[in-house]
Amino acid sequence: MLVFFVRNPGKESDEGIYLASLNGGPTRMVLNTHSGASFVPPNRILFVADGTLISREFDPESGRVTGPQVPVAEHVATSSNFYSAFAASNGTVAYGRVAMTSDLVWKTREGRLESTVGTLGQYVDFALSPDGNKVAVAQADGENAFADIYVIDLSRGGQKSKITSSRVTDATPVWAPDGQQIVFRSNRRAGHDLYLIDPDRPGSEVDFQFSATGKYPTSWSRDGEIVYHVRRPEKGFDVLVADARPGSTARALLDTSSNEVQGQLSPDGRWLAYTSDESNRPEVYIRAKAGGPRKPVSVKGGIDPKWARTSGELFYIDTTSRRLTSVGVSFRDSDVVLGAPRELFEVQQVSFSPPYLSTYDVSPDGTRFLVMVDQSDATLGPITASFGLLDQLPTRRRAFR
Repeated sequence: MLVFFVRNPGKESDEGIYLASLNGGPTRMVLNTHSGASFVPPNRILFVADGTLISREFDPESGRVTGPQVPVAEHVATSSNFYSAFAASNGTVAYGRVAMTSDLVWKTREGRLESTVGTLGQYVDFALSPDGNKVAVAQADGENAFADIYVIDLSRGGQKSKITSSRVTDATPVWAPDGQQIVFRSNRRAGHDLYLIDPDRPGSEVDFQFSATGKYPTSWSRDGEIVYHVRRPEKGFDVLVADARPGSTARALLDTSSNEVQGQLSPDGRWLAYTSDESNRPEVYIRAKAGGPRKPVSVKGGIDPKWARTSGELFYIDTTSRRLTSVGVSFRDSDVVLGAPRELFEVQQVSFSPPYLSTYDVSPDGTRFLVMVDQSDATLGPITASFGLLDQLPTRRRAFR
C-alpha cells in the first residue's frame, strides 16, 4: 500500500509531497509544494499550490506525475501545518475558500486614513498607474473564486471596468511606465504565465512569458524591461528580467540558493531593490542592476520594497515593527548611500510566503499610500461542494494493475 506524506526538512527545495510504501523501502518526492495531496483513483492527484487547487495525472506504479496542471478551484485554504481544506470522492470535490475580503484605503505618511477606493471586495493584489489616476486590481467577483483584472479610474469618480475574463486566476498587474500596457500573471494554461494587455481594450491580452514554473511580475522600468520572480522547484525563487515584448528571452538578475523576490528597478533603471532570505530571515537589499555587491537596507527584517517615483527614497515594510518604513537613497559613482530609516505607520498585512505578493503602493509624489486592509472574519468561510467536477477535468484514462 502506498501513502502520501508531507515533508518539511527546512529547505524549500526538499519540501514537498513524498510517496512511501507501508512495506518499507525508499521514499520518493512526488511534488515540490507546500501543502498535502490526495489521490483520486484511478490516476489523479490533487494538491494546492499558491492557493489554487490543482489536478495532475499520477501513475501510482512509478510514483510520477505527468501531464499539465489543471486548475480546479481558486483561493483554497491551507494551514501552517501543511493541511489543505479540500476532500474528493467519486468525482465530487469539497473545499473551503480563504476569506479575502479587504478594503483599499488611502493613508498619509502619518498613517491617517484619507479615503477608501472602491468597495469592500475579495482583492488579491493591485497597482497604481504611473500618473496615480488609475488602479489595476485583481479581484474575485463573488460569483466564483477566480480573480480577474479590473481598472478603477480615480479621476472619474471610481469608474470601474473589467479588462480580463477567464475561468482561472488573472492577478498581479504591473503598469508600463507610460500607462499604455499592463503585465499580469494567469494560470489559464497551467502554471502562472505572464501576459500583456492594453487596459483600454478589454480582452486584448497577448502572450509574454511562458515556462513550466510560476512567474509573478513586480516591476516595469522606463527602459522597457519587466522584472518578475519565478519559483525554481530545485532551489526556491529567483529574480528575472525580460524586454517588454512578447517572446523575449528572460535573463537572471538574482540566481542563488536563497529566495530572492519582489525585485524593483529604480526610476532610472540602474538599481535593483529586492527581498532575500539569505540571512535566514527576509531583508531588503539594493545592488546595481548590472551586478556587483549588494547593500542591506533593512537590518531587523524587511519585505516589499518600493521606490518613490520622483525622489531618492525607498519604502519597505519592517517585519519586526510591522511598520511601513522610509529610507533616503543617493548614489555616488557606483556606491549606494542610505539615510537613517524612518518608520511611518503600522501595516496590517505582513506576510513573507509564496507567492510574495504586495499589499501597498505609493502615490507618484510619495505623499500617500494605497494600502490593502483586511476586513475578513477570522473563521473559514462556507464549504463549497462541486458534484461531478472531477469527472469533467481533461485527463487521459488508463488502467493500472
